[in-house]
Amino acid sequence: MTLSCQLDWTDKNHSKEGTEIAFDQQSQKVRVGGHEVPAVISDSRITFQVDLGTGAPLGFAIDRMSGLITIVGMYEPIANGQCIVADPGHRAF
Repeated sequence: MTLSCQLDWTDKNHSKEGTEIAFDQQSQKVRVGGHEVPAVISDSRITFQVDLGTGAPLGFAIDRMSGLITIVGMYEPIANGQCIVADPGHRAF
C-alpha cells in the first residue's frame, strides 16, 4: 500500500518549502521531488536520503506518529517541518 503526505518545512533562513512525498513500506521506497529512493520504513519512523537538485544529499527522518520531519545536510540539521495528511483523525501515516 502506498501512502502520501504533503511535506512542508522551514529552513534556517525561515524560507518555507514543500513537496509531496509518497512511500511504500512493503518495497521500502520513497518518492519525493521526482526521485524514487530506497528508505528504511518502520512502524514508527521513515528515513531516507535524496538529492533534490542541490548537488548534495539531504537526510530526511519522519516520525510516523507525529509527522514531524528533521532534514539533515552534511553535518547538522538544516530544517524542520511537518508531514500533513488529509485526514487529521488518523496518525500521520
